[in-house]
Amino acid sequence: MAYTKVNPTSFIPSGEMIRDLANQSYVSEADIKAILRQRGIITPRSQKDRTLSILSCLILSPPEFDVLVERQTIKEDTLKSAGSGKIALNDSFTNITDFVYNEFLPNLIDQISPKNAFLSDNFKVVGRPQAKIVVRDKEIDIEIIIERNNYNKSWVNHKSQFKAIINLKHENNQVKFQRFFTSNETKTVVNKSVSFFEKRCKQLGMIKETEQEHRIRFDDFSNEGRIIFFLKLYNSDESRAVELEGENVGSFEFSPDNGIPLPEELTWMDNKEELIFRGKKVETTFFLNERKYFPNLIVWRMHATYKFNLIGKGVAGKVKVDFNFHEYQKDRSYKAPLEIIIASALDLESGYLTIAQKEEVKKMLLSKLEELKSTIYDKHFSIPA
Repeated sequence: MAYTKVNPTSFIPSGEMIRDLANQSYVSEADIKAILRQRGIITPRSQKDRTLSILSCLILSPPEFDVLVERQTIKEDTLKSAGSGKIALNDSFTNITDFVYNEFLPNLIDQISPKNAFLSDNFKVVGRPQAKIVVRDKEIDIEIIIERNNYNKSWVNHKSQFKAIINLKHENNQVKFQRFFTSNETKTVVNKSVSFFEKRCKQLGMIKETEQEHRIRFDDFSNEGRIIFFLKLYNSDESRAVELEGENVGSFEFSPDNGIPLPEELTWMDNKEELIFRGKKVETTFFLNERKYFPNLIVWRMHATYKFNLIGKGVAGKVKVDFNFHEYQKDRSYKAPLEIIIASALDLESGYLTIAQKEEVKKMLLSKLEELKSTIYDKHFSIPA
């Protein structure tokens, strides 16, 4: 989560500093009203222009201040998956735990820290990357925290921290990578980390020089195959096998393929560079429902709502997911990997989760979605070697 490096037990703002903090868009009118009510202050109206002046006259307790700080959740805080990948190993690679501690972590900070002066002033790695064993000698998470400076913002959030996570899984003579990031900087950090892992393995002769990590990319599919892939992510035996049930497709983003003639039913798309269809059950629109139209459509993004039931965690509910070949959308890169974002708050059937528990559930869901993505690709689209 992004937040200002302020310790509410040693520093409590007052006056205009409280106004600056509480006036941020992520602090709601209800948050302010709740603090005032706990103080016995009842206001006839809850609009910020009425309540901020009252709040700024108070000296907040550390718990009250903590409420405001914890509301500093912005779009960049959302945990995202930058895409999974895998690379073949030689028999000389035997233990991922030993490799991470002895060959990977000692030089990782130097590899991922920004090199030019502008980026160095913009962000830095905080502390040392932390390794967390998931399955001993089989799977490990590397967590990296960066701190970013933005001096155009107020004291509330000119220093923000963001998390990057690299999951490494060793099985069947290969390493599988999962990249989790929050801000753009942490996206760069996870990609550099994986590149260094591969580089170090090659230096030690554990990966052939000719081997390259395989990630599912935009150009792995034909126009038709890409739509089928998206629809299988939404609703398939494979999705139900990982405790995810597609409930609704809320949007598709696409363009017509101008390289081939459009059928008469789609001529209204002619010369359109980007189309966004939003609504309910968008996948039932005739040109996304009838396979004969698929070759004419270049689809790069889908929003879908899933029901989930994490039986092992006792957590069930709904969540919106954004599947996006982002780099294709941004600059038409045909090598764009598929990125996956949890695009909404968790809509739980019952119970309450802390912020840390919600983050853990989102990471579990992203892992399941990455597993689903790989399973569908390997089963339906991978060409045997």
